[in-house]
Amino acid sequence: MTTSADGTDGVRHAAETLRAARDELPAAADQVDATISDRIRDVSDAVERATKGIPADLRGELLATAHDVRLHGTRMTAAREDAFAAASHVLAEYAGEIEALLRAADDGAESPALSVTPP
Repeated sequence: MTTSADGTDGVRHAAETLRAARDELPAAADQVDATISDRIRDVSDAVERATKGIPADLRGELLATAHDVRLHGTRMTAAREDAFAAASHVLAEYAGEIEALLRAADDGAESPALSVTPP
């Protein structure tokens, strides 16, 4: 990559990198969700297998534990969704702000103040 005298190529590259990172989030989310699902299934299945041949009172406790494990998995996925949505929002906002600064520099206008809104 060549760099312009005023360094805008590097700044433009930063904006492109932010957008690329945002675009990669769905694939990363799928991987995280699959990992969570696999681990939760492994643990809850193991707990349920442990209920075979034990007294009913203990079996009930173990089945409740397996259910709690699944609920934690659901909460983990929801937390991942919230975190990735926030990251996507921030990445897009910063990329947009950088591009606005570059447009102002290209036009010779005064650069706007950065203003990234929270997700």
